[in-house]
Amino acid sequence: HQRRVHGEHEKNRRVQPDTDDRWFNNPQFRIKVTAETRLFVCLTQRDRRLPGAKDYVSVDFMIVNNKDKRIRVWERPDDADIVCQASSNVAKTKARELTQIVTLRRHPGKSFGYYIIIPNVIPENGKPLTEKSVSFWLRLFSSAPIDVMELPETYEVSKDGQWTKECGGRVLMEGQDNPYWCTNPQYFLNLKRPTHLKIILRKFAGKKFKDVKVGLCICRVASAGKEAAGKQLGKGNVSPTRAGVVRKPIASNPTKKLLAQTAQILEAPTMSGIERKLQVLDTEPYIESTFASEDTASLYFFWNPTEGPFLIVPCLGKRETVAKYTLTIYASNEWGKDLELRRLEDSKNAVIINEWKKNFQGGCHLYEDAFEKDPQRKTWTQNPKFLLNLSHELPNPTRVKIRVLIATKNWKANISKQKINPIGGMIGVYIIEKRDGNKVANFPIVKQSVFVPMMELVQEVDLVQNQNNCRNGFIIMPTTYEPNISGNFILSVSADREFTLTEWLGDDQIA
Repeated sequence: HQRRVHGEHEKNRRVQPDTDDRWFNNPQFRIKVTAETRLFVCLTQRDRRLPGAKDYVSVDFMIVNNKDKRIRVWERPDDADIVCQASSNVAKTKARELTQIVTLRRHPGKSFGYYIIIPNVIPENGKPLTEKSVSFWLRLFSSAPIDVMELPETYEVSKDGQWTKECGGRVLMEGQDNPYWCTNPQYFLNLKRPTHLKIILRKFAGKKFKDVKVGLCICRVASAGKEAAGKQLGKGNVSPTRAGVVRKPIASNPTKKLLAQTAQILEAPTMSGIERKLQVLDTEPYIESTFASEDTASLYFFWNPTEGPFLIVPCLGKRETVAKYTLTIYASNEWGKDLELRRLEDSKNAVIINEWKKNFQGGCHLYEDAFEKDPQRKTWTQNPKFLLNLSHELPNPTRVKIRVLIATKNWKANISKQKINPIGGMIGVYIIEKRDGNKVANFPIVKQSVFVPMMELVQEVDLVQNQNNCRNGFIIMPTTYEPNISGNFILSVSADREFTLTEWLGDDQIA
């Protein structure tokens, strides 16, 4: 398996145009007619002569032909579905009243017709209104009986966050795979009911970065371990699958078995556990916004539960840029009850991108004292090292999951180019107790993984750190089987408790 061919990756990427990020959230009123009806619409603001009243603002309303009586309008409709837009027939002045007369008819072949009236404020100079709200009255006079109801408001959840200097840009940067993408903040979304969603990313006002655009990347969440499955060198990847689905026993009766299997397929997934996504696979479809604005990205979706869970990644178009943002999602269903949004906790999920390079490519433990007598070939400790400190004083062990992912394009070809056999390109990881001093060769090995000819290695281990045991923490050391192999890798560490992970240089290392 090769990392990713640019053409294949482009084939699975879908750039979805950014959509309106404010208008959709205006109050909406549904009208039902059962006969041809002449309708007089009057949109009125509070009289500014009254005590406490504010000056008038420019307002508008749109009447939309709506064939689905159950939902509000989430996207600006096609022109063919717009019955009228009041401001198109009057001068755009700050008047108290705006009126319009229209004729509403039943839908073809139906005994009824559904329409939605959407009042809204017209932004001045393209900027949103500074006031939080504007009071209005909507009066309707009809030539025949009509039903009118206000549609439910959207359900909103908002998360503030920040891109740090370590955050890594888009999935592709300058047409090449970007291993730093996984360092961006990650949000996991799960649905229990079919839901309309508007996902909006806004960068906080502040320092302007020239040509640094904001955008969203969205893909499905793969089951734990599935991201690594099938990545043996020379083999293809497996497709991502639903995460956290609890499987129930299947009945032996053929009919009951079929019904049970169908129910499992249609069953809404659950997020029993989340972990950092390290890459978007070459066979994996994903969606990006256009990265056309320096301030806002906005995407609309209608999703069924079985299509998820989903991963939402706020991105900047440039690496190593510090900025704050707000991620807001408006939904047609209730948060907590029908939808769940969880941010990956960076304090429990660390990731570092590093490389094996000159003086940092020492190979496995066979290149150390017990197996190697030539001092020039004792290179095992000359590998990248990372210090793991568990931030607690508990007697019980902490379950730690370590993942090492090759981030070098065409890894197999890269090994061949260095005239090393494929066995030498296998990867492994050592977990070593950090003791006083800097000589790693003298520290005890807590856990050693097997070496595998794969693009990703996963190792889980139970670790205890307190005053009586491993008080200085642990050294994590990813290695190739043979020394002198160059290449980039991603180190991901996750645990159920907070910890710190930093690069560590001992006196075995030549900086």
